[in-house]
Amino acid sequence: AEAVAGAVAEARRGGDRKKPVFAVSVGEDAEAAAVYAKAGIPLFATDSDAVDGFLHVVRYREAQENLMRTPASLPQEFKPDLETAKRLVRQALAAGQSWLDPLAVKALLGAYAIPMQPCLLAPDGDAAAEAAWPMIARGEPVALKLVSPDIVHKSDVGGVRLGLTSEADVREAAARMIARVRKLRPEARITGFAVQAMVPRGNRRELIVGLAEDPTFGPVVVFGTGGTAVEVIDDRSLGLPPLDLRLAADQILRTRVSRRLEAYRDVPAADLDAIALVLVKLAQLAADLPEIRELDINPLLADADGVLGLDGRIRVAPEPPRHRAQSEMARPEPLLSPPPCGEEAGGGGGAGSSAAVPSEPPPP
Repeated sequence: AEAVAGAVAEARRGGDRKKPVFAVSVGEDAEAAAVYAKAGIPLFATDSDAVDGFLHVVRYREAQENLMRTPASLPQEFKPDLETAKRLVRQALAAGQSWLDPLAVKALLGAYAIPMQPCLLAPDGDAAAEAAWPMIARGEPVALKLVSPDIVHKSDVGGVRLGLTSEADVREAAARMIARVRKLRPEARITGFAVQAMVPRGNRRELIVGLAEDPTFGPVVVFGTGGTAVEVIDDRSLGLPPLDLRLAADQILRTRVSRRLEAYRDVPAADLDAIALVLVKLAQLAADLPEIRELDINPLLADADGVLGLDGRIRVAPEPPRHRAQSEMARPEPLLSPPPCGEEAGGGGGAGSSAAVPSEPPPP
């Protein structure tokens, strides 16, 4: 033991880079163990115990790096339109709405520069056909979707029709939707229809991103495989706000669909930075708007050119007084506009202008 300890001490004196050393020995007595301890060499009884000890060191270092990491710089010109987002939430709550209508959903997501496919609202089938005509005239098939505050999953009641290529198709689809809803959900209110130009899928991957409310941790960011079979596939990961680009990228990699985002055969890789940026923006949205209790964009199409959301839904509810007090005291500093390099954290500004900087943890 003394020879080993001496050799390690000599190696440590001679090198600039200190590497961890672990000792494995069976049957060492207390005196030998004391020699290793004095030399700063952990002693293990088996190889597997030594490997476990090494992994603890690795995880500790990773935790240090995460604590000391600051958010990646984002485009300085990006500023969320917080006033518009708050106004949309206030209007929905004042009207007694739980779910925002499609136009409000797209406007709120647009306030955070999350790209969504445009849509038009129509009160009935004839108005929907009229709204669809310019798209059809350009050779673009259209999607028709039922709008009802009482029906969250439209596809469950046949409330989505795709690939419509004429005004007659739109009118017929609208009439069939109404008839089916009246049969399956007679109590549901129908406020109209949403009309969208179809987006060619090509090499785009279908994803789901959103926010959910955990009873213990509060809002969490959701990412995974999207589409109509999202519950069946069950490929999702959760992240706790606030997020930065690296944490968002790590969350993406915890899903099976992340492998499909890579390049394969003649399909180029999807823009992972664009996907991660959407997750960061959603995390910031959760911090800015605690009244949002549920949000999802499904599908979010992703390819080499970026991302585009086709459908979204947002549920709102008044912020409980307890949560309101907590959010005023401990709302995280926005990650989308970090302090400029060289600016001291916490200096200047009023309430909410300071940023918490983690202190370096003590060595193990």
